[in-house]
Amino acid sequence: MIVFAWALGCATQTNETTPSPRSGEVDPQTGFEHMPDGSVNRVASVPLSPRDFPFGEEDCYGTTSREVPECVASGCTAKPHGRCAQSSCFNTWCECVYGCSSDADCESDEACLRPDHGLEGGLPFPQCVPASCRTNDDCPSTECGVMVAMDSEIHQMRLHCRTPEDQCRAPADCQRGYTCALWLESTWECVCAGCWCD
Repeated sequence: MIVFAWALGCATQTNETTPSPRSGEVDPQTGFEHMPDGSVNRVASVPLSPRDFPFGEEDCYGTTSREVPECVASGCTAKPHGRCAQSSCFNTWCECVYGCSSDADCESDEACLRPDHGLEGGLPFPQCVPASCRTNDDCPSTECGVMVAMDSEIHQMRLHCRTPEDQCRAPADCQRGYTCALWLESTWECVCAGCWCD
């Protein structure tokens, strides 16, 4: 049976809550903390330049059909560093995305997430993403987790506090075809890693 993974996916696998490792390895050049269990947290916002991340000038990033008129990066001028990317795996068109160099470039409920977080997926380009936290200091659990869900090329990355109620911490905690991500805006659970799952 095929189950469509609307939003961030469908949560079907339940694990017992995994306790947080005591500490991880922090990369001072990225601000990411890589935990022993494979999870990634954001410790600090490190300024960067979108120009340091090759993304192409005209091509749409994603798996879009070439039969559909493409977004042209030269037309993405509403903000600096405009590029084109596929908006969702449920459609076949591209839209403008815009780079950022720090959290100051983003809205108050967003953060400038760089692409070298070490998790599979996400745009190879720093962009403002939804964020309920920006660093570990913003969370009661002292862990501001990096989430990558594969249902969308643009809006698949988020930052969210980890909680004692979470059912997973890293993709390795989930069965094949699933990843650990935010479910219904509350807890981290194993959700479909693509547009659909068996």
